Amino acid sequence: MSLRTDRVRITVSFKRKEGISKEEFENFWLNEYFKLFNSLDIVKSNILKYEQAHANEVINKAIAEVGLPVAPFDAQATIEAATFEALMAVFTSEEYRTGRRCPVRQVLREGRTDVRFQLCNHH
Repeated sequence: MSLRTDRVRITVSFKRKEGISKEEFENFWLNEYFKLFNSLDIVKSNILKYEQAHANEVINKAIAEVGLPVAPFDAQATIEAATFEALMAVFTSEEYRTGRRCPVRQVLREGRTDVRFQLCNHH
């Protein structure tokens, strides 16, 4: 097996704001943020793939019961582009920075430790 070098991925982990139910968070993330993110021209021209994963409490409990660590996040987004520069074009663009902030702050916890980015090549 070898790593692909023709694509890069960024995985972002999210924690919901206190007072926001799991249902409210998931509804926003699946039905509102997804549409907002994918409607941006900068995203349409640079992003090849966008996927979401949401925490599953039953599975997390089973993982914890066997002694494995459970990540303290409610969701993850994996975003794929052809190059690192294409990813950064999205996240540094004025369109992204102004278009996403207002509604996202309603459901995400404030603070640097609650949103984490990890960039990797994949196989």
